[in-house]
Amino acid sequence: MSNEKKIIKEMVQGNLKVHKKRNLLLILAITLTTILFTSVLEIGFGGMQSIQETQLKLSGMKADAELRFLDKEQFQKVQNSDLFESVGGRVPIALMEGETKLPIEIDYLDQAGMEAYYISLEEGKVPENEKEVILSEQALEELGIKKEVGSHVPVSFTLRGQKYNFDMRLSGWYKGGPKVNFMIVSEAFLEHNPEVAENTYDLDKEILGTYYASVCMKNTGNIEQNLKEYAESLGAQTENADGSNYVNVAVNPMLYSEDGNTGVGLSIVFFGALFILCGYLLIYNIFDIGVMQDIQEFGIMKTIGMTGKQIKRLMRKQMLFLSLIGITIGLVIGYGLGALLLPVILKNWEYSEEELTIVQSVHPAIFILTVLFVLITVFLSMRRPSKKAARYSAIETTKYTEVKKKTVEKDIRSIKNIARSNLQRNKKRTILVFTSLILSIVFVNALWIISDSFDEEKYINSQMRRDYLLASTDTLNPSIGYIRSSAALDENAIQELEKNSMVQNGTKLYKNTVDNFDISFEWGSEGIDIEQYRPNVEVDGIVTNEAMTNYGSLTLSKDEKALCNVCGISENFVDKMEILEGEKNIVSIKEKLKSGDYILVAVSKNTNGTYNSDNLKNSPGIGEKVTIYKNGKPLKKVEVLSQILVIDSEQISGSSVTGDGTILGPWFYLGEDLFKELYGEANLVNYSFDADEKDAPAVNRMLQEISKEFSDVGFETTEQRHSEIENYKALVRILGVLIGGILGVIGIVNLVNIIFTNLIVRNRELATFRSIGATKKQLRELIVRESVGYVFYAAIGGFIFATLISMTAVKGICSSIWLFTFQFTLLPAAIVIVLYFIIAIIASEAGIYLWEKGSITERLKNL
Repeated sequence: MSNEKKIIKEMVQGNLKVHKKRNLLLILAITLTTILFTSVLEIGFGGMQSIQETQLKLSGMKADAELRFLDKEQFQKVQNSDLFESVGGRVPIALMEGETKLPIEIDYLDQAGMEAYYISLEEGKVPENEKEVILSEQALEELGIKKEVGSHVPVSFTLRGQKYNFDMRLSGWYKGGPKVNFMIVSEAFLEHNPEVAENTYDLDKEILGTYYASVCMKNTGNIEQNLKEYAESLGAQTENADGSNYVNVAVNPMLYSEDGNTGVGLSIVFFGALFILCGYLLIYNIFDIGVMQDIQEFGIMKTIGMTGKQIKRLMRKQMLFLSLIGITIGLVIGYGLGALLLPVILKNWEYSEEELTIVQSVHPAIFILTVLFVLITVFLSMRRPSKKAARYSAIETTKYTEVKKKTVEKDIRSIKNIARSNLQRNKKRTILVFTSLILSIVFVNALWIISDSFDEEKYINSQMRRDYLLASTDTLNPSIGYIRSSAALDENAIQELEKNSMVQNGTKLYKNTVDNFDISFEWGSEGIDIEQYRPNVEVDGIVTNEAMTNYGSLTLSKDEKALCNVCGISENFVDKMEILEGEKNIVSIKEKLKSGDYILVAVSKNTNGTYNSDNLKNSPGIGEKVTIYKNGKPLKKVEVLSQILVIDSEQISGSSVTGDGTILGPWFYLGEDLFKELYGEANLVNYSFDADEKDAPAVNRMLQEISKEFSDVGFETTEQRHSEIENYKALVRILGVLIGGILGVIGIVNLVNIIFTNLIVRNRELATFRSIGATKKQLRELIVRESVGYVFYAAIGGFIFATLISMTAVKGICSSIWLFTFQFTLLPAAIVIVLYFIIAIIASEAGIYLWEKGSITERLKNL
């Protein structure tokens, strides 16, 4: 047995030396297949991890879940539990008093808690003394505190009706989070001031003084149910928020999504099957041709006593050795290619460069799946050829030739017929070449159609009604958004803008915030009936009181009536708004809104152009009276005039809607005068306007100047939206170039390989043709016709399949996504086919040139 292994090993080494060119071609094929798998998997895994990490940082928490409203004893049990890898602690104390763009929350966080909230000190140390605190850089700037260890920090807050003042010292600072800034106190502060950390949650549902445990699980399977069961083991209950001993289980939605995992699994299966097919087409063809070339050698092996099983084992060992080389090279190049392309692809995603966190994934699954898929591909590819090599007897191999008598007997003057007949002599191999060429044609064409089908007008109209939009930099920042009145747009900037004659159809949009809790609304014969009270709910860093009512979920004002989302609009807003029901005469709507006795009820327009009808069911109907309250007292009654559809820029801004979820309930649109009467002058969200296309450069310069003069004013334009669409198109085209390019290389390698191999294998056949009178020109025409014939039939199949797939699958994809309008084309397919024709002719000419170097007599010696 050992002698057999030794002999096979020596034969493998001998074969590798003898057939260097073919082995290099096989290594190239395996390398290409490996590169395809590795680069796509790296982009896939790296992209998912990058987007997840970016979303986690923007959300402000990276723990698996959070157990909220624990008491101290329960929190200590959580810390000591074997269920968790790590446990971070946080104790909310109060909100700092004073106007700041982002709320500053006074909390105690332990070291693990700081890590869970992405808090890392830039300078200084964590608080230890009762007088020490750390703050974010943004908070220090807003509070006017010098960024220096030891700086004086005055702290004021009101807790349970009692005013507290402390003189604290800065022990360090960190880079602030996107939603909320923490002022972090020491554990000594809690011990010296037990009254501020008193837990009264069961009595008044006040979250201040409760413990939040940010947990990383050892086992993340069925995480929510496991945590609920664990909370119950602590003596808590997780179902009734109004009941005693309630603990809230909040699973991090950025980390766990069944749909996302299903999508990843399906993508791996789909692309795995596709790339196995591509690799199979390439490796099988090379291997099959190699077996056919060496068929006499296998006959000699049979003559000296080798069995079919031993020949198969010999071929497997040879392919394993070649695979080891090809996979190693492919893993290195593929990973590098994926790492280079990942930032390019993600920069065309929805996040800015400042927000985006690129994670170059080194997930073991990338390399394990690649090796697994490539080995499957290699062994599938060699299965049939190895059976062929093992099947023929020694006598059969001496007679084996692909030259058919019918081919030899054909009239050499009919070069066209001979070429056509030669294409049909090995139909399986021809079909494989066709398939590899057709795949790249279809893929490139399909992905190009998808990129061309991005509808710019749909995208722009879903975000902006007019050409230009101004808002505060906070409003336009997705990390901050319009959540407080301090984010309002400076009206002085608008006054400066309106001095210019280029500005047309100027439109103002105002909106209330949670700061305007003195104004409330009520409607219906029964009024607002609270079914379940939900106090101290945190959204976008804002803590509000919510309730489940007879009109769905509502955010409550201080008089426990509906706070509602209330917008004020100037007259020009009405000109472009979409009206669903009610009064539709624009002039009449303007007049009635100006009177202050009428309002509009709005519903958000989805990206696909529809809306959620349930939102209208929970809003007052057309003709219904709505009572406006101020400080709990009725102020006036207004009537619902119409129901309208609104887009993002008619609620907050075009690209950022952070803040539109801080208030739950109906959306009311009031005339500008009535809104200012209720809320004052300080709630301008955005200002939009049109301008002539010829004035676009001048308008952009003007907006840049205004942004410089008013540093807190930013702007958006339809040109920016066009650029975003171009980025999406570029993303799809990059994928098209990556996948289509690799498929194209596989097709080209197959085509060139079969052209050169045909010249080698048919050496005697072609020499015979020359010896019986065929001219050099006729031989050249024959080879070129055969080579071009592969591309010709692939072109016919490519056009047919590209059309079928485009009109079915691609059209279906475009129809299912609101952003697309299907745009059919075969131009990319035609370009790929022309390239294939050029390559086929060049490869044929090169092959003939090399073949003609030998004499006919030398070739006929092999007959």
